[in-house]
Amino acid sequence: MHFKKIVSVVTPIFITLLVSGWIAYNYILSPTTTTCALQYSSKKPFTHTNFPKHIPFKQKNGFINDASCVNQTPIYGIIDIRTVENIHDALEFARENNLKITVAGVKHSMGGQAFYENALIKEQS
Repeated sequence: MHFKKIVSVVTPIFITLLVSGWIAYNYILSPTTTTCALQYSSKKPFTHTNFPKHIPFKQKNGFINDASCVNQTPIYGIIDIRTVENIHDALEFARENNLKITVAGVKHSMGGQAFYENALIKEQS
């Protein structure tokens, strides 16, 4: 009888801790990881095909997210700047195609203020 009482008290506590740990783990993942606990967006990803060969891209089209995992935003792409010429080319391409450029740090902000829809993203991480 005593054992059943202990199990009935410990089991809900254990389950609560297990679920809380899983949710916390998903929130500390990188925002570009697709395993965010709240991975949903009613927005459709862009399907651009006009990617210049002289600008290095880490990601073309798709989404980017912040630490909250609730601001999944469709983007033009993530650029991988390595030279001054890459910066010049990316700025010129954005100007010619009416694109915004935003610099995203490690995306630990919450609220989606670190990036724009359909923008070129320069990650600082």
